[in-house]
Amino acid sequence: MNSETEQLELPIRRKWFYEHENGVCLMDWGEGLMQNVVTTQYVRFLPSECPHNLVSQSTLEQLLSDGIIARYDDDWVVLQKS
Repeated sequence: MNSETEQLELPIRRKWFYEHENGVCLMDWGEGLMQNVVTTQYVRFLPSECPHNLVSQSTLEQLLSDGIIARYDDDWVVLQKS
């Protein structure tokens, strides 16, 4: 692989991925700080506002199709960046 085609992959535990009620996939960094997986923008939530629904299989499939993630399984989601 040359530097033009190399991709950076970052494995993150699947339990840190949540789905907001509006369908946005968020990564939990703790203490109310979450990151939109698609836009990479950070969002701060009050504890009572934090999403509690783990990311769905269909959302992960869409992120995989869109090239946002490289792969996933029951324990890990692997983010990719070109």
